[in-house]
Amino acid sequence: MLCAVLLAAQSGLWAQVSNTVGSIGNSPLTQLGVGEVLPEGSSTQQAMGEAGAALSTGEDINLLNPAQLYYNRQVNVEAVLRLGAKMGQSAEGKVRSGRLSPQLFSIALPIARPLTVAFGIRPYSSIDYRIIQTGITEGTASEQYSNFFSGGGSLSQVFLGTGIRLAEGLTVGAQGILWLGTLQRFSDVSVGQNAVAKEVTSRVTDVQAKLGTAYKFSARGHKFSVGLVADLPRQLSTSTYVIQRRYNNGGSLTSQDTLDTQLAGRLQAPQTLRVGFALERPRRYIVALDIMQDRWAGVQTSGSTENLNNTLRAALGTEWIPNANGTNYTSLLRFRAGVYARQLPYSLQGTRMNDLGLTLGMGFPVLRKDARYTRPLINTNLSAGLRQGPGGGAYKEYYVNFTLGLVLNDSQWFVRYKID
Repeated sequence: MLCAVLLAAQSGLWAQVSNTVGSIGNSPLTQLGVGEVLPEGSSTQQAMGEAGAALSTGEDINLLNPAQLYYNRQVNVEAVLRLGAKMGQSAEGKVRSGRLSPQLFSIALPIARPLTVAFGIRPYSSIDYRIIQTGITEGTASEQYSNFFSGGGSLSQVFLGTGIRLAEGLTVGAQGILWLGTLQRFSDVSVGQNAVAKEVTSRVTDVQAKLGTAYKFSARGHKFSVGLVADLPRQLSTSTYVIQRRYNNGGSLTSQDTLDTQLAGRLQAPQTLRVGFALERPRRYIVALDIMQDRWAGVQTSGSTENLNNTLRAALGTEWIPNANGTNYTSLLRFRAGVYARQLPYSLQGTRMNDLGLTLGMGFPVLRKDARYTRPLINTNLSAGLRQGPGGGAYKEYYVNFTLGLVLNDSQWFVRYKID
């Protein structure tokens, strides 16, 4: 369950506003587990509600299912930025914040005819919260207390994957993931004349593997695809530092205790099982559906003793191109939309938190007369959602995100010219 500190503020200032560039924006919910988990798909998949385990167009890097990398027969480079705002609201007050953060950088290289390798880096989760409590100590007439809680840091994934074909329409793939990151949590508790500050820092460095498979077939001018992806179980190595400091009423440090130095630990990496379905009419429209289970039970980080729950997610998305062979620019635009619903891994006062969202996006091709074999694309995506418990709940968090992605495609990098 969510720490009582989220809703225990007694007066005035409940939380500070965060507008730090590069952060995810102040969110009290991120003090649990590994923080807020960010979208892992490409800019196209994010605009389709984060669905896409069964997509195999070959025009985008399928980061959700490595088995689909087999169909990338051209060099593909993608960079994505994410700008967003959120507002948290409870009976104690509101908190608003903004953010600008890198979301993804990836490259796919068709090294040989049957082999494509994709690698890149993406943020996996982020912690960003600042909470202030003030009031009168219980059982006293006027003794004031002032508590300040904050956290920061993130986990990132450096990945390398490939996919191969086993039979007509059947592909398998694997992705190796290097986890890197630092998670920090601070608390400063002041009662009367004394204050105690505690700092917990956890560093994560380890590897994990993801396996995927996909099958597709054609019928009546359409392609039908199904994909299955699973993360292998993995205990990630962590090193934790815990420091506690005591101050007098003048703000002077009276003592400092290093409670744990380089305390070795293990963090159970969240496991995801994802199944996806897709219906495609090539270069005209796509409909994709993904259903996922995230196994969060047992995921713990030092400084957080909350029990997390296994969750379910569902995402439905579509893309439509008016006329891919048309001469009018508007006929080449790509229109995308999606919806998603998911359980969050934590509870608030015994009530499970849910996340409901809507995505709308467009793809703008960059046309160049002198570039016969390149097809740059600018992807935009606007997503909006609400996190809350059933029936409204005690805490609500509204968010809006705008994603901008630049996709570069080139089909001639690894083609050997026969005539010079």
